[in-house]
Amino acid sequence: MPIRLNRHVGLYCLSSLLTGITLPLAAQQQPYFEAAGRKINSKAFDEAIEKMMEISNVPGVSLAIIDNNRVAYYSGYGYRKLSEKTRVDSNTVFEAASLSKSFLVYAAFKLVEAGKLDLDKPMYEYRDPGAPLNKDPRYKLITPRMILSHCSGIENWQRYNNPDVLEIVSEPGKQFVYSGTGYNLLADVMTTILGEPYEAYIKRLVIDPLGLKNTFLRFTSGNVNGFYKETPADFAVGHDSFGKDLGKWKNREAVPASGNNVTAADYATLLISLFDRQHFTDATTATLLRPVIRLGETADYSGYYGTGFEIHYVPGDTIIAHGGDNTGFKNQVFYSITQKRGFVLLTNSERGKLLSTAISALSVDLPIRELCRKNFIDQYPSPAIDLFNVYRKDGKAPMLAALQQVKAKQGLDSNTLCALGMELVEKDIDLSRQLFEEEIRRQPTSATAYGFLAEVCFKQKQYDSSLAYYTKARTMHFKWWNIDNKLTQCEDKIKEQNRRPSLLATIDGAASSRVLANDYNAMQGVESGPIPDSGTNYTVTYVNTGSWLDYKVSVDKPGTYQVAFRVASKKGGNKLLLQSDGKVLASIAVASTTEWRNWNTLTAQVQLPPGKQLLRLTASGDGGGFIVSWIRFSPVDTSTAQTATK
Repeated sequence: MPIRLNRHVGLYCLSSLLTGITLPLAAQQQPYFEAAGRKINSKAFDEAIEKMMEISNVPGVSLAIIDNNRVAYYSGYGYRKLSEKTRVDSNTVFEAASLSKSFLVYAAFKLVEAGKLDLDKPMYEYRDPGAPLNKDPRYKLITPRMILSHCSGIENWQRYNNPDVLEIVSEPGKQFVYSGTGYNLLADVMTTILGEPYEAYIKRLVIDPLGLKNTFLRFTSGNVNGFYKETPADFAVGHDSFGKDLGKWKNREAVPASGNNVTAADYATLLISLFDRQHFTDATTATLLRPVIRLGETADYSGYYGTGFEIHYVPGDTIIAHGGDNTGFKNQVFYSITQKRGFVLLTNSERGKLLSTAISALSVDLPIRELCRKNFIDQYPSPAIDLFNVYRKDGKAPMLAALQQVKAKQGLDSNTLCALGMELVEKDIDLSRQLFEEEIRRQPTSATAYGFLAEVCFKQKQYDSSLAYYTKARTMHFKWWNIDNKLTQCEDKIKEQNRRPSLLATIDGAASSRVLANDYNAMQGVESGPIPDSGTNYTVTYVNTGSWLDYKVSVDKPGTYQVAFRVASKKGGNKLLLQSDGKVLASIAVASTTEWRNWNTLTAQVQLPPGKQLLRLTASGDGGGFIVSWIRFSPVDTSTAQTATK
């Protein structure tokens, strides 16, 4: 019996529907809207968007259509939280993610026009960044223009490389390196200039003048007339590719680079105000549109970054673009400088950007198809979307059978297997790897397949293979993210792997001996993380049933030892086990410490023979797991105890 793929309505059929349906005037408040010189039926447009969302598995959308520098149409679609079927409405805010940066761009240019901010004056002359950035003398070269155009060289986030140092990873002004941290630093500089916090000047310079009623820089809560109230209350929750609720980041402090929550209508108003030549001078607009740094090394990188936005040159037009990527939220903006039209797409799904090309074709008709092909791994409609839906609904075997049908009937384009494999990495990593390897067999020069396969190997802790594949992808000009950092991470992981087998802890029979939990020889299912305790910033995080840590130890003197474990557990409910050759030496109940940063010391007595041996720390039970900072062995003087009992 043949396997049926999801059948979706083609873009051109949808386009004809949009202009061919006549609705009674009372059917809705705005039966038509105009975009790109077309009169578009609102109901048919909404139905087309909802159909694309259903097929692409995108729960919620906030969408604004810009035409002739006005918001021509605005609507919310789908669900704020899929599991609860709570609907998106016109006031539902979505995480702006990196679109938050545009609010700082607007405010920065207001300061430039007021003569308070010089884009080419080194930032440190306004405010010394302090540790950890000023450890690199190149910080004195960094200017606001470099920050706004992402060529300061500052890494995106400090946690990406060495968590103790904020690194400058390329020469300032010479290379595109996306940096959210850079925007946060510029926000601090503007605070110094104005003498008021980010929230205050963004409200005064941007939110209030533009009348943005559904823009929130952070979450607030409190009692109002005896009732608990949280603001904003009408917010979307992020979802993964399978529609799983990923929870909601409710930032209680403003984060200029990524923390705003907005509607598409509010962001569209901001975007229009940046480029309509009514809110800024012609000179400022020219600066906004001037390219600063090329986005990449080859022709596939079709654009530049200016002071705040991507700038793409297409035949007869200049396209401004910006994306937003927070966990569970994917957003995209395109705007034509020549045609004065575009769209703002906010979604609460990891798959949200799939809709970009189709939305343009159905509304503003921007020349972005080739641009999206070069910059997005997949777009609706596509065989990869259909195949993903088969997997999501029916599983692996039917999806592989459907894949064979696609190959036989229409063949595969260069991105189908990669797009499908990318969506399956977290759910079925072995299948994901299989798809990338098949694509390499089909297309031995596919930088995309090599780069994605390298990422899979990294997740599987096969760092030698990951390094080899990343190196191959680098020579082929892999473009989807900066893999230079990944090459360094692979090299560091390989060094770490080579170091660990030789680690040997000595247990002194005359004094206490402490072993840092991170100094294990081998492990399964455990990661290290910087949670400080007792003078060390490194702990082993989330040991749970099925995960373990092995330690090679050399015991100087046989006998009884008190072993102490420094642990924390938010939920509790597990037992911590210390084993030797499969025999349980100690079993201790792990109680809740309420928070992960609250620590408790658990103790037990164990018998240890002399010489080298392997001790395994593991867990049992159905609790919430625990983290470990260190293990301490202290000899017990049993002779004193025996004398006391005689």
